[in-house]
Amino acid sequence: MTILRRFMRILICLTVVLLLSGCFSTPENPDEPVVPPQINRNQGFVVDAFRSLANGSPGSLREAYRTLDEAEGLSDYAMDLKYLSSWLYNSLYSSLPENLPDLEAVPNSYFSSIVDDIENGVYPVTRIEESSYLFFILPPMSVLYTESDDTLEIAFESLTVGHDLNPEGTLPLYLLGYVEERRGNYDEAVTWYISALQQSRECYPAAYGMVRIYIEEGRYEDAELILSEAAELVQPDAEYLYLRGRVYLGTQRFTLARENFEKAQELLGEDPRLLMGTARALFSQNEPEEALDTVRRARRRGAGTVETALLEANILRSLEQRIKALSILEQAQELFPDNQRLKDLKAQLLLETGRSEESRLLLEDISSQGYAETLERDVLLMKSAINASLWQEALIYFQHASEQSRDQEILNLGAVIYMNTGEAGKALELYQELNNREPENPEYPLRAMELSREENKRELAAAMIERLRTMELNAMQKSRLKVGEAFLVAGTPEERKILEEALFLDVRNEEALLGLADYHLRRGDRRRADLYLRQLERMSGLDQKTRDRILILKEELY
Repeated sequence: MTILRRFMRILICLTVVLLLSGCFSTPENPDEPVVPPQINRNQGFVVDAFRSLANGSPGSLREAYRTLDEAEGLSDYAMDLKYLSSWLYNSLYSSLPENLPDLEAVPNSYFSSIVDDIENGVYPVTRIEESSYLFFILPPMSVLYTESDDTLEIAFESLTVGHDLNPEGTLPLYLLGYVEERRGNYDEAVTWYISALQQSRECYPAAYGMVRIYIEEGRYEDAELILSEAAELVQPDAEYLYLRGRVYLGTQRFTLARENFEKAQELLGEDPRLLMGTARALFSQNEPEEALDTVRRARRRGAGTVETALLEANILRSLEQRIKALSILEQAQELFPDNQRLKDLKAQLLLETGRSEESRLLLEDISSQGYAETLERDVLLMKSAINASLWQEALIYFQHASEQSRDQEILNLGAVIYMNTGEAGKALELYQELNNREPENPEYPLRAMELSREENKRELAAAMIERLRTMELNAMQKSRLKVGEAFLVAGTPEERKILEEALFLDVRNEEALLGLADYHLRRGDRRRADLYLRQLERMSGLDQKTRDRILILKEELY
């Protein structure tokens, strides 16, 4: 009974105390601002990490990670920041801070959760001075590695606001440059990168960005200079070695390029970009088998780009495996159906595998769809038209191509076209131009000599013959030269002797056979003329001009 009474007394006392405390408490005033909660020790780590992230230099990002690494029992939000700082450091500076676990890129969900929390004011960090600046810096991180132009536009706008809020921040300057680089605005990107470097010489990712742009523009000397300056700021890392390898590729120093790609692989392993660089170097060093193996390893490790397909197809083409090369291109077209270069190379392979009509139709379809005009496509169209004996079409493509380039291949094709459109004089002019540009090549004076004979220009033919007599020729070329010499002595007994010498050197010399048939026909030896004409008719692959000349001689014979 006594115990029960004591318990009741204690209960009554507690009730009185609670009632009194309620009476004397200050009523809430909804108009007064809510006092922000006190930042505990771990929340302080979060604030310090945000401040470090705001700087964006290697040291500050490393410090952000280390600051958070010291905290114990972090919230999910603070862990997100920890991952974010490590991801930023790894993405921008291509190497990891000391004792940093091997983390993959931070998923977009981390960024969206951080942004949502900042918007909702969930964490006390939103009351820190840098919060508004960081709010515009963090969201673009989740879109910079996408392929969408829309997201890049959003990132650019957000970063611009962030830069206006904190003009001295290095990170937004670099990221603005990166967005412009991704959008293809190279001049603007370089301007931002230079601003980032002026703000902090430690921001060597900006230097790397400039190098990437200079490589893309073919300014290899400028790219090499920037890399040499960057080497003074940082121990050469994998990205540095990769970019230097690309510079060496561009300047055709293939051995050095390969060495740099392989050194970078020692740091990163079989990274697809490094394997692709190595494959290009091997291919350029005329090691196609090893290059093919390397590019296939790159593909197995995720290198599924247009460049991968183009390189593999070109290697297979060099190995005379054109059907396999076509298969690679067709697979790539399923992923990149509108890519111009894939279509161009496919058209070239179709042409080389005897499917000239398919090639021509594909090329015409490319041109009709408004793809950028290229000299290579004009040359392909010219070749496919020649193969289809569409000489007037071929002439149009030649005229267009020759306005852009006087390349030897283009001039050679042009001469063939003029010969088949009855304009031998223009063909002769082209061969003379080629002969003047490459005087050691006997093929050009040989063709000029043959055209001079057709045009009955004895003086020009004689000049070409004199030049050819001083050059080193193979048996077939010597046989063609003999036919030219016979032209100069036509109507004399020497003509027959020289033509027979030409036929001895090359039994398939059509001009020698035609010449001998004509010679004997002029002298009334119909039997010998008929023998040479029959020999010609048994030959395969005769062009239309030769067949026409055979018919003319047969009409005279019979």
